[in-house]
Amino acid sequence: MVPHWPQPGLIPRDPARGDRLETIAYFGSNQYEPQFVKAGAFQDALRQRGVRFVNRFQGEWHDYRHVDAVLAVRDCPPVVLATKPASKLINAWKAGVPAMLGPEPAYRELRASPLDFLETASAEAVLDAIDRLRQEPGLYRMMAEHGAKRAETFDVDMLTQKWIALLEEARERNRRETLHPTMRVIRYWGNRQKINLGKRLSGWRD
Repeated sequence: MVPHWPQPGLIPRDPARGDRLETIAYFGSNQYEPQFVKAGAFQDALRQRGVRFVNRFQGEWHDYRHVDAVLAVRDCPPVVLATKPASKLINAWKAGVPAMLGPEPAYRELRASPLDFLETASAEAVLDAIDRLRQEPGLYRMMAEHGAKRAETFDVDMLTQKWIALLEEARERNRRETLHPTMRVIRYWGNRQKINLGKRLSGWRD
């Protein structure tokens, strides 16, 4: 399956920010923003850690310059989650920031290492992930560097070639399926003649 296109014009995180974790951002629709991020207890817990939460519902989905980690947890039914691509994870890899993600099929399908992302299905899990990123020596940097390597698989030029190949394959398949009935009959009998000739040459009999 060909991956979805990465975020156009994506601006990666400013390298000068180092390993600091001060701003986590939610990129996406406010329709699916998890309710726990609005709770006073969660906001208080972030403030105690010196962390700011921002949401990017529209207009700035491409700008990761001042973002230190991505939060991508959606409040929606499993049947909807099953249709969602792994774009937020791929964008985080390309932006150079660790991702804290909900338990979605597309994310899990791409997961090949514990460094790919931190799975966070609840407010408590998000806070635990923040604590890990700030307290485990080297974890933040390892996740950022690992993500940069994973992002190479989703190079725009490479994806362009994959999409071109997929579209050409679909066009050829459509051409075969819409072949004029007369041509289908001619092709059928041509194939039959090749089969009969092969039988005669090999001495095969019914």
